[in-house]
Amino acid sequence: MESKDTKLTIRITESEVDEIDSFLRNNPRFSSRSEFLRFAALEYVAQNRVRILGPNEVSLKLDRIMEQTLSFAIREGFFNDRNDAIMEILNEARSSGLISKIIDTKNSELKAVMKRSQDLKQENQAYTHVSKDSRNQDRDL
Repeated sequence: MESKDTKLTIRITESEVDEIDSFLRNNPRFSSRSEFLRFAALEYVAQNRVRILGPNEVSLKLDRIMEQTLSFAIREGFFNDRNDAIMEILNEARSSGLISKIIDTKNSELKAVMKRSQDLKQENQAYTHVSKDSRNQDRDL
């Protein structure tokens, strides 16, 4: 199957071309400007999806539907940008009590798991105790 490539044209200054050429002379990893620019563009996209986070930053990985929904809302002017949209959604979730409800539900689920774990531990201890008693009785016979 033949690969279909798309040709892109970019406008850059002569000094920017010189800067790229200088870089390429010292970095033989790239065989052409095109290869370098393709790599640089994809690297930029990747780094803006996953960022090194500071102490007050959060990284979110959104599913495709949520990403499309946010992009649509931003294009339509409901939000300035992705961060603005997410902050408004979170503030609304907090003020409506949704965040507290989710935390309470998760807390209840955790308590149920911990109780079940404790019950299993007690059942295991009771079984171990019964097994020891029956072995001791067999030995006494």
